[in-house]
Amino acid sequence: EEGSRRAILYSSLLQSSLESVVLLERYGKTAFDVSLIVLEDDGSVLPAALTAASLAFADANIEMRDLVAGATVHLVSETDDCQKGTARSLLLDCDGDEERVMPAGSAVVHLGLCTSRGSVCLLHSAGPLPIHSFEQMVLLAKETAEAIGAQMRRCLESTTASRASKRMRLATEVDQGTQDDDTLANGYNQEE
Repeated sequence: EEGSRRAILYSSLLQSSLESVVLLERYGKTAFDVSLIVLEDDGSVLPAALTAASLAFADANIEMRDLVAGATVHLVSETDDCQKGTARSLLLDCDGDEERVMPAGSAVVHLGLCTSRGSVCLLHSAGPLPIHSFEQMVLLAKETAEAIGAQMRRCLESTTASRASKRMRLATEVDQGTQDDDTLANGYNQEE
């Protein structure tokens, strides 16, 4: 039941985040059906799904305001019995095992960042968050999302260049095939 509630929440958050970046007005009555299948939850599912959906839209040439990259930061409070104090640690993009053993009182921030514009399209938190820690968490998630966004852009540029090169090669091959056909046809006509 907890998993299904989380899936519904994440689905709603993803939908609103993606709707804010896709240029829906350019697609009239078009409906986009985004299916994300999580084969194994190895942590940071929400930002990973948002990043994957953004890349899928870009790869499909769907017009967007910007690419979206996501990151997750956890705040873990650890009680020090000797000092009788509480130490807080920030953990970036924890894996599934780390997320499952978070102590009570831990908090999480999920951030989706439009990487070129620097605007936030997703900000979701859970757990108790002191203001100072929240600011640190958002800044760390933002820096991480910016780095991920830069890598996403490089991958898309590389893919675009590769596809353009392939199209040029195929067009050249087709042109050469057409020229060969013309030569054969002209040679045949001349013999008659």
